[in-house]
Amino acid sequence: MVLFAVPGAYTGVCHQAHVPSFSKNVAAFKSKNVDKIVCVSTNDPYVLNGWAKALGDKATGIEFYSDCDLEFTKFMHSELDLSVAALGVGSRTNRYALFVDNGVIKSLKKEASPGDLKVSDGDSLLKDL
Repeated sequence: MVLFAVPGAYTGVCHQAHVPSFSKNVAAFKSKNVDKIVCVSTNDPYVLNGWAKALGDKATGIEFYSDCDLEFTKFMHSELDLSVAALGVGSRTNRYALFVDNGVIKSLKKEASPGDLKVSDGDSLLKDL
C-alpha cells in the first residue's frame, strides 16, 4: 500500500501537484504490486468527496481518507499547527508519503515544510520500490 498525506484539500500544492504525482503513476505502482493508493487529509469526509470529484481524472486510482480528528496524524508525529499562520486553518497534517508492505513501513518521506513537494511526490516514492 502507498499512502500520502496532504495538509488540505483544494490547496495549491496538494491540488495541482501532489495528488497528480500519484495518479499519473497508478499503473507504475500497480506493476510494483501496490494494491492500494490512499490520500489522507485532515479535512472532513464531505470535503474530500467533493475534492475527489473536482480533481476528476487526477483522482483516478486513489482512495481519499479523512483524518479529521487527527488521530492518525498524531500517530505519525506529523501534526502541524497552522492556526497562527496566515492561513489560520488550525491543526493539519504535514505532507509525507509512505510505502507499507505486509504491515511494515518500508519507506517514509516527510517534507520539511507543508508547502514543499521535494521528496513525498509519487515519482520519488516510486524510486524506493
